[in-house]
Amino acid sequence: MAVAPPGPSRPRAASGGRIFIIIGAFLALVAFGAVFVLSNLGSTKSGGVGGPTTHVVYAGKDIPLRTQILSADQLQIKNIAQSDVPPGAFTVASSVKSEQLLSEALKLVQNDIAEVNISKDQPILANLVAKPGDAVAGAQAAFLPIPAGYVAFTIPTSEQIGVANYPQPGDYISVVATMGSAKKAAAAVVFSNLRILRVGAANLSTAPAGGSSGQGAGAQPPPTAAATSLTVMTTACDASYLKWFQNNAQVTYILESYKDYASTPTAPDASCNSVNAARAIAGVRADDIIAKFPAFAQALSG
Repeated sequence: MAVAPPGPSRPRAASGGRIFIIIGAFLALVAFGAVFVLSNLGSTKSGGVGGPTTHVVYAGKDIPLRTQILSADQLQIKNIAQSDVPPGAFTVASSVKSEQLLSEALKLVQNDIAEVNISKDQPILANLVAKPGDAVAGAQAAFLPIPAGYVAFTIPTSEQIGVANYPQPGDYISVVATMGSAKKAAAAVVFSNLRILRVGAANLSTAPAGGSSGQGAGAQPPPTAAATSLTVMTTACDASYLKWFQNNAQVTYILESYKDYASTPTAPDASCNSVNAARAIAGVRADDIIAKFPAFAQALSG
């Protein structure tokens, strides 16, 4: 039986298909690389995050409860996506130059007082800080700006006694005392350069620092009615004399010219260098007043 001769061998698949596979894979890698590069360029232009960004004020260090924000080293700026900016955050305009960011941030929160403990790297929000003069943490009033060795002392006031209610926080007043009658009457300035810390009672309704009160930094909200007291700064020793005059003389105040204001003390008074120094005063009596204020010698004699 005759056997048919073997047919021609089947040709191998052309190598062109493999080339197309390689080219496709290469193009896919190129496309992936292009997308990666473009996304990086976009994030670089927008400060490292996708989309528009905003300069937000953060705590540069821990700011404890009742601490006042006074310097730029307490702050830092972070550039975050606008969609991530928390409500009540303090923001700096994008047009501000980088070297001016901290100074502009300080203007937004300068003199504000922490109502809670604010940790480093935490955003400073309007509801976490209060304006000076407001209460902090409910009925716990903010620290008064009293230098070491001095005390706050509250004196009564009214329209005629207190220069028609013109004295305001930061002003300086002098105290005039009047004693005696007829020919023995005497009036004299007994104290001067008393700095007013507050007018009226403490404001216990805290206003968020981000609120629009229309007042500059450091301003105290105006009282709803004429104030009946002034809280002034004095030495602990002079506080005893002020109290004596309150009890035994007619007292009125003089509002000093702003051109004559004394600079705020930075160190204790040499004549009464601490609160404890006042304990050395064995009670203020008429003889002590005569010795310190000779103008009242006749008024207090006999």
